[in-house]
Amino acid sequence: MGVLAGDFDGDGWEDLYVTCLGHNHLYHNNGNGTFTDITDKAGVDDPRWSTGAALGDFDNDGAPDLFVANYVDFKLSDLPKFGKGKFCEYRGVPVQCGPRGLPGAGDSLFRNNGDGTFTNVTQKAGVSDPDGRYGLGVVWTDVDGDGWQDIYVANDSGPNFLYHNKHDGTFEEIGYLTGTAVGEDGNEQGSMGVAVADYLHTGRVAFFVSNFVDEYDTLYRHDKPLFFTDVSFASGIAKVRGPWVGWGTAFFDYDNDGWPDLMVVNGHVYPQVDNIDVGSKYAQRILLFHNNGDGTFTEVAAQTGEALMVPRVSRGAAFGDLFNDGHIDVVINNLDGKPTVLRNHGGDHNNWITIKLLGTGKNPDALGARVKVVAGDLVQWDEVRSGESYLSSSDLRLHFGLGRRTRVDLIEVHWPDGKVEAVKDVTANNFLTIQYGQGLVKTAPPRTNNVDIGK
Repeated sequence: MGVLAGDFDGDGWEDLYVTCLGHNHLYHNNGNGTFTDITDKAGVDDPRWSTGAALGDFDNDGAPDLFVANYVDFKLSDLPKFGKGKFCEYRGVPVQCGPRGLPGAGDSLFRNNGDGTFTNVTQKAGVSDPDGRYGLGVVWTDVDGDGWQDIYVANDSGPNFLYHNKHDGTFEEIGYLTGTAVGEDGNEQGSMGVAVADYLHTGRVAFFVSNFVDEYDTLYRHDKPLFFTDVSFASGIAKVRGPWVGWGTAFFDYDNDGWPDLMVVNGHVYPQVDNIDVGSKYAQRILLFHNNGDGTFTEVAAQTGEALMVPRVSRGAAFGDLFNDGHIDVVINNLDGKPTVLRNHGGDHNNWITIKLLGTGKNPDALGARVKVVAGDLVQWDEVRSGESYLSSSDLRLHFGLGRRTRVDLIEVHWPDGKVEAVKDVTANNFLTIQYGQGLVKTAPPRTNNVDIGK
């Protein structure tokens, strides 16, 4: 189903956690180009239908913990018959059955014991999902800036969850209380992917959720601590509602102008739509929303490259500077076809800075660290977070567009343990490494790759 790349044991090598219909697998990176399946030894198996997975240190002990979202609780032998039942039709046409009517599987939280093993603390922590929602996308983020990691879960055909960390090893689900569970009309949505960013430069993170056809993708603006407003229509994002089924998604500054933009990859779940007149197709193009800097977005896929206009049946999407040239690229997983690599050629010639954080102890990836970047009048915040998109893992380096600004006045790192370090007066268009307790450190420049590997 999905994959999580992360350093589970703090040895400096990224491990792989693969979610499945059935038993999940944790592959330990041996540091020599090989992996070893240590699922049982680590205690992180989940034999249900797992989907999204992400790492975050919920108890602030310095060791990242694992959250796993689960979908439907059923066996292949119990699969509903094609076209039979009210949840097995779409616009009067028999289709494969959707999740409604089937029991949800509930989610899992595994606490990192710090010795390479984990303990299932789902019930104790209060994240068991007793109502059995259909979990898909998941992300860890410090939603209110209190120094404790919270969890957001995008649920298919049900209200989304925002688990607020209570600082005592437990969470409180506050999706409805904060306005992030459903859309502004109060209706549940078929949510798949989730993206997080401070797209307004307020210092507060907003949530974006990709949804099912005939709904609209939802943008939750963070107006004040733990109070969100659905601004999907006001922002212009919902203007393109209707035929799309959204999956992988992320905020990223594709043009390096200093404002996080937004991409959604799409693709229907029913091939039968190609044979009926419903205004939607099985293969669908990408949506790219340019951040106008005033709280609104403009859909610009047609102006940014033919590759974005090619219809595909897309699902997962991972984001990062694949070619180490200062421009964020995208790798997309497509059903029944080859993956797509979208190379960002950076035709705008704006400036940028990329920051890699080196944490301490069992958290060398510095998950949960928050970074403030000041360049003249431009102030940006971001966070090293695990999860996001749809069942995918993206680059953990933090990338900041700077527009025409050529220098960064201040980089302020708020480490997970509360320590704050500052780096001042650095030149734009550089890859920086900041290590806990040591500040800016010299490292070998990242390798570059100037070979196009796909469209």
